[in-house]
Amino acid sequence: MQDWNVYQVVLAVHRAGSLRGAAKLLNTTHTTVARRLEQLERKQRAPLFERLVNGFSATALGHSFIQVATKMEQLELSLQRTNAIQANALQGPITLSLGEPLFQYFLMNPLSEFQKAHPDIQLTLHCTTAFVDLDNAEADVIIRSTNTPPPHLVGRRFAPYGLSFYGNPDYLSNTPQSELRWITRTGQGPRPEWLKSSPYPNAPVFLQIDDIVGVFKSLEQGLGIGRAACFMADQSKQLVRLEGAEVTPQSEMWVLTHPDLRDLPRVKALMQFLYETFEQNAGLISGTH
Repeated sequence: MQDWNVYQVVLAVHRAGSLRGAAKLLNTTHTTVARRLEQLERKQRAPLFERLVNGFSATALGHSFIQVATKMEQLELSLQRTNAIQANALQGPITLSLGEPLFQYFLMNPLSEFQKAHPDIQLTLHCTTAFVDLDNAEADVIIRSTNTPPPHLVGRRFAPYGLSFYGNPDYLSNTPQSELRWITRTGQGPRPEWLKSSPYPNAPVFLQIDDIVGVFKSLEQGLGIGRAACFMADQSKQLVRLEGAEVTPQSEMWVLTHPDLRDLPRVKALMQFLYETFEQNAGLISGTH
């Protein structure tokens, strides 16, 4: 039977589709990956991958290796999680994945207090809303806004976060209603559907930005009016809700972890801290405070 390092090479080439990509996944060199794969194929007397113009494609033999490698990887990760649970209680690393706006405008100070209370826990923040695979240990805890969380993860659900309409008070005071302009996110089209329910549905869109924080900063600077998360805008001294603006609930907020980590003391401590923080600030998150 091949050792785990050999299977790691096969799995990395399969996932990356190239030797250079596999080398990056394995934190090694292109030459090393090529040599290990060549040695394995020579030993098997058959290729594991077809070399195509657009990358590597697994052969039937290669798929057999990939299936075994995937199972071995899951066993390895499960063993790591089991060992972690048996480790010393409130010390060690935790990776928390959450959206950058949620960190910047809601959890930055609370998480700082958590670190002060637990100095032996090494907290790493992964600020993204992209998919994070807890099964492959890409994070230990995630905070996501979704109505369909992965069913096998464990955690707690909180009220949906709210969106409403905001503007800088000086901009609103000094700009005639006929000259008000919207700032929106890119990808929502030239006239986002939500404009119809806004206080100024006929005002034109003059600026689109592909970054939530960029939109928010532009609103604070008085460049236009726009839609923002209540937990961000209601705390800003530079923004007020537009007259007549209603709050629109979005997806529910979830704090989740892998079932194998739920009893790890440092994970339990972080999740309980997050539960309490969300509960204490439910009105701010939902926009109903």
